[in-house]
Order: sequence, then C-alpha cells, then structure tokens
Amino acid sequence: EIGAVKLDADLLNSNDLVRTGLPENRPSHHETRTLPGEVQLDETRTVHVASPLTGLITRGFTTLGAKVQAGAPLFEVDSPEVADAKSAYLKARSTLDFATKGAEREALLFAKKIAAEVQVQEAEAKRIEAETEVAATLGRLLRLGLTKAEIENLPTQQEASGLHGRVIVRASRSGTVIEGHANPGEHAEMGKDLLTLSDLDRVWILADLK
Repeated sequence: EIGAVKLDADLLNSNDLVRTGLPENRPSHHETRTLPGEVQLDETRTVHVASPLTGLITRGFTTLGAKVQAGAPLFEVDSPEVADAKSAYLKARSTLDFATKGAEREALLFAKKIAAEVQVQEAEAKRIEAETEVAATLGRLLRLGLTKAEIENLPTQQEASGLHGRVIVRASRSGTVIEGHANPGEHAEMGKDLLTLSDLDRVWILADLK
C-alpha cells in the first residue's frame, strides 16, 4: 500500500526499537560542516563571444573583469569582407531604385496604351529580381554584425570612409568579462572565441559530500 509503513508486531512490542508518539515542536540542532568543493559558472547565463568574420582587431572597448550591458560594444574588427558586403548592398539598392522606376514607367505607358503588356511584365520581373538581391545583401550585412541603423545610414555616407570594413561586435547579454581578450592589433578568426561573458549574480556551488 502506497504511503503506509508496516512493521512486524514483535517490533511494535519492543520499546527499545520502536517508539510511537504525537507530533510536537522541539528545538532543532544546527550543525555547520566545512566541505571541499568548487564554484562553477551557470552555463545558462554564460556566453562565449567570437568574431563573426576574419580580420584585424582595431579597437577594444572592454577589459577583463568589466561589467557590460547587453548591446554594449566589445571590440571592433576590420575585414575586407565587410567592405565588399557594403559595396554589394549599395549596388543592389541602386539597381532596385532603377528597376522600380522602370517598372513604374512601363506601367504608365501601358495605361496610355503605348507599351505592350509583355514590357510591363519584364520590367516587373527585373524589379522583383533586384528586390531579392537587396534582401540577400542586407542579410549578409546583418550576419556580419552590422545593426539595421548602421545599414540604413550607408546610402547617406558619400565619403569613402563610409565603405570601410570595420564592424563592432556587441554583447548579446549583460554580464562580466571573465575570460579572454580582444586587443587592437590582434588577428581575429571567424568563429574563434575571444571573450567569455557570464552573469555572476547566480553561480553553482558543487560540494564533495564523501
């Protein structure tokens, strides 16, 4: 029977082995013991920060032991891949603008019975193709670590520095920099961990009870 404790009758009749009574409040006894153990990070609150691309670290914004907030800059990497991706995005945007105007023009001419329907369809197909290319190049920039605000400002940057290959890597969560370094002049490899961030407000304590 679940929840029931059964004892042999001989045990119940022995006062030395089994005693029964009603529950009551009694003073408790606290004992403090010193046990060997170790403190470990809570892995659910720990992130390893890697560079999204291969390049040269040009700036570092944090140091070992520093506390950072989510979204705070950690380091900056300069890579030709970023400059190429920016150039491809701006080219795709320009092509889309041209294709959009062309499609609008053909649609207007068709409405006036000047252009054929097939010309309208061809112009619209070019516009859709250009739109797809913009989405692809935009996604590439986002994967490389650029923010939407930085990308939106690209077409307004007429100076040559607007197409530099630098990208800032930011913290994905709040925490303390507990390991690693990202110093200017160092070479960063794509996917290789450079820093470790952890929220130290909660940690694991493992004690040896043997």
